[in-house]
Amino acid sequence: MKKVTLLFYLAFCIFFTNAQECHKVYQNLETPLANLSRHIDLKYLKFQLEVPMNSLNFHKAVAHWDFFLETDATIKFYLHSQLTVDSIKHQTQHLTFNHTNNILEIFHNLAIHQKHEISIYYHGIPASNGFGSIGFQADTALWTLSQPYGTFTWLPNKEDLLDKIDSVDFEITVPEEFVAVANGIDYGFLTHGNQKTYFRKHRFPIAHYLIAFTIGKYHQQNFTFNDGNKTYELINYVYFQDTLNSKIGTEKLLQFYPFLFEKFGEYPFYPEPYGQAQFGWGGGMEHQTVSFLGNWWIELLVHELAHQWFGDLVTCATWQDLWLNEGFATYISGLYYENIEPIWWSVFKSNAMKITTSQPLGAVFVNEQDTSNVPTLFSKRLRYYKAAMVLHQLRFIMGDSAFYQACYDYLNDPILRFRQAYTQDLKRHFQNHTSFDLNLYFQQWVYGEGYPNLYLNAQLSNNVLSLQLEQQSSNPNVNWFFILIPLKIYGHYQNLPFIKDTSLFFQSSNDIHFLNHIDQLDSIRIDPDFWIIKGEAFVVSKTEKNQKLNVFVYPNPSHKEIMLNTQTPENIKIFDIHGKKIMETFYFPNQKISIETLSPGIYILEVQNHKIQFAKY
Repeated sequence: MKKVTLLFYLAFCIFFTNAQECHKVYQNLETPLANLSRHIDLKYLKFQLEVPMNSLNFHKAVAHWDFFLETDATIKFYLHSQLTVDSIKHQTQHLTFNHTNNILEIFHNLAIHQKHEISIYYHGIPASNGFGSIGFQADTALWTLSQPYGTFTWLPNKEDLLDKIDSVDFEITVPEEFVAVANGIDYGFLTHGNQKTYFRKHRFPIAHYLIAFTIGKYHQQNFTFNDGNKTYELINYVYFQDTLNSKIGTEKLLQFYPFLFEKFGEYPFYPEPYGQAQFGWGGGMEHQTVSFLGNWWIELLVHELAHQWFGDLVTCATWQDLWLNEGFATYISGLYYENIEPIWWSVFKSNAMKITTSQPLGAVFVNEQDTSNVPTLFSKRLRYYKAAMVLHQLRFIMGDSAFYQACYDYLNDPILRFRQAYTQDLKRHFQNHTSFDLNLYFQQWVYGEGYPNLYLNAQLSNNVLSLQLEQQSSNPNVNWFFILIPLKIYGHYQNLPFIKDTSLFFQSSNDIHFLNHIDQLDSIRIDPDFWIIKGEAFVVSKTEKNQKLNVFVYPNPSHKEIMLNTQTPENIKIFDIHGKKIMETFYFPNQKISIETLSPGIYILEVQNHKIQFAKY
C-alpha cells in the first residue's frame, strides 16, 4: 500500500472533518419541536417497507407502534406531509386522523394507563431534511440518515430524545439483487418471485434518530473479537470495489477493541453484532449496532464505533448537549492514534488545537436558539474538536486513572445507561474523581467561550527561576482562564544539563512561582504535548541582570501607525503628555499599532517600565 505522506494526511484531516458527520448539501425543512406526545411512552416499533429501487418511492410502508397511553389526548406524530397516509388501525378498528403541516394527529377512544398498538399505513416519495434523511441512487442504493431532525421524513414518530423505543423489528422488501440492512440481528430473508424480504430485530432501547436502514448490492465480510469467554461479531456490508479497503480498515479497528473494552466496558449491545454498512455519503453515522460509512478511513471507523458507547448507549438528552456524543467520539478517534498508531497522535492533537482556536469565540454547549440551525448545531470546531480538547484537558488535570474511571462510571450509571444524559450528569461523575473545581471548569470551558493566549515571563537570579504568567483572552468578557500550565524547562545545574517537566497553576498575573537549583536557563516550552487549549504561547526570558532595553518606535513621528523593533511579545501602554493612559495591549513582533484616532501631539509608550516618546502629526 502506498504510504500516506504527512502533508496529505493533514490536508485529508481538514477536508474529512468538514464532512465527517455532515453533508455537502444541507436541506432545511421545518424543525420538529419534539413535544407533541409526551403523554405516550413508545415501547416497540415494527417497520415494514416495500421499495422498488428504480425510484425513491415507498410503494407500501407500515409503522406498527406499541405504546403506553397516559392521557386521553389525541396522539400526535411527526410525519412529513409529502407522504400519504392511507389508513390507521387499532386492532381491527380504523382510526380517524388529520395529516397537515407535517403533523399526523390521530383521534381515538383508547383506554388510558394501558398499553396499545396502532398501525399506520402510508406511501409516497420521502422528503429529505438536514444532512440527507433519505439518500438515493437509482438502481444502486438507498439509505436513511435521520440526525438530528430527519426521522419524520420517512417514519411517523415523536422526534423525542427523551423517549427511547424498547425494541424494533424490520421487514424490508427489495428486488432480489439487493440486500437490506438495519439495526440489530440479521434473521435472513424470504424469496418470493423476483423479490426478497429481509428481517432484522433489535432488542435494546434506541433513540428515534438512530433507527436506520440501508439497501445496496452488498458484499458481506465477517470478523470476530474474543474477550474472555465471549465472542463479539463485526459484520461489514461493503460495495464490492471496496472490499480490500474495508478489510484493512476493519482489521485496524479490531486492534482497538481491547482498549475500548478496558476503559469503557464491553460492547454495549452484545450479543447483537456490530455492523458497518457502506453508503453513498461523505462521512459516517453511528446508527445503533450498524454504523453507515462513506469510506474506510480508520479515524472514521473508530469515531462511529466509539458512538456505540457515547451517543447510543448513553444519548444526549437535548441537542444542546450534543457534545456529549461528538466530543467523546472525536477524542476516542484520537486515542486510537495514541494507543495503536502513535506516530499520528501529535498530528491529531495539533490539528484539533488549530481547529479549536481558528475563531475566538463559541461554546461547546449549544445555545438553545442554535439547536434549530443544523450547521451551527453540528459545528465541527465546537461540538467535535473543542469538545474533544475539553475532555483531553480534563484528562490532564485529573490524571489517566481518575479520568477513565469517571468515563466508565458515567456509562454504567443505571440512571443513564440505555437512557439519556445531560451535561451536568457527566460533570457529576467527573467531580466524583477529582478535587479540582469542575463548576468553574465547566463554566469556562463548556458553557463559556474563548481561550487564552499565554505569555510566560521567566527571570533567573541567584540560581532561582521566577515564573509569572500573563494571559490575553480571545473573549473580552473573560479576564483569566483557570488551568494548569504544563512546562518543559531545559537548563543546567552544577554544569550538568537537565530537563524538568512541571505543571503550574497561576490564579492571576500576580502569581509568581519559584524553581530552585538552576544555574543556566536554556529554554522553556509551554505545553509541548498539546494538553491544554490555548492560542499563542510565548516565553519572555530575562537575564539575571536586567539590561537597559534597546527598544524604539518607528516611524517617529507618524500619522497612521507605529511599530516596535522588539523581537518578543510585550505588554505596552500608551499615555498622553499629561500622563492619562490612552491604550494598553499586548504587542507582537512586526505588529502595526494604529494611531489614527489619536489627536496630533506628543505621546509616551511604556514597555517593561521603559518609556519611549513619539509624536503623532
